[in-house]
Amino acid sequence: MFLSDLSAVTKEVIDIVGATVPLQDITPRQYAYVQYPKVIALMRFQVRQYKAEGFGNVMVMNTKAVGGMMELATIVFTPTEGVTMPVLLLDSMLMPKKKQAICFAEYYDCTRNGVTDTKDFDQVALKYKMYPDYKEDPAWYLSMRTPYSIIKSDLSSQQGHGISQIMKDTVTAYTMTAKRALKGQEDFVKLRQFQQRMINEGNPSTSTLEKVLGKKGAAKFFETVVMPIPN
Repeated sequence: MFLSDLSAVTKEVIDIVGATVPLQDITPRQYAYVQYPKVIALMRFQVRQYKAEGFGNVMVMNTKAVGGMMELATIVFTPTEGVTMPVLLLDSMLMPKKKQAICFAEYYDCTRNGVTDTKDFDQVALKYKMYPDYKEDPAWYLSMRTPYSIIKSDLSSQQGHGISQIMKDTVTAYTMTAKRALKGQEDFVKLRQFQQRMINEGNPSTSTLEKVLGKKGAAKFFETVVMPIPN
């Protein structure tokens, strides 16, 4: 049976993180549950923001389209507590009626001197190398991704469950690498530049967030919930 509940997979992923890194829920009340439009909702959003001890910020957003035509899960890991780690943007999409599933595990190295411990990331990318590549439209951030990023559609035989496993394997590799990563990365210049480009030049969720929150509201949400960075 085709995978039908991406929210359940998201919970498993957060449980993987929480087993290694203590998480504190700091979700702002106004963002916890949002729908668009407000009167007759076509899309519903559930947001959770966590402070990850010794790491930084973790944001989770689950999106469901009315009628079950599409389900999205977005998890953003932003290292802001001195740990030398890349940013991880993990996006997955299910379209059960079309029997299509897609996963984006995007790594962006915004550290001062570059991440050197990548062996677990490389192993996960190699494991799913045979999965079909997902063709993207041109965008400014594509050239900034690391080589171990994974942009894949699921194998038809996996019925969406392959995407679920990519999510879990990616986060397992990420949390284990973070646990042993070097400390002392307190220069957030590159990270802040990346954050501002995501806001000003656009990211995959820009159009949706601006519809729901307005342009200024979307920028504030990104700066305070999705990817907050210390001053």
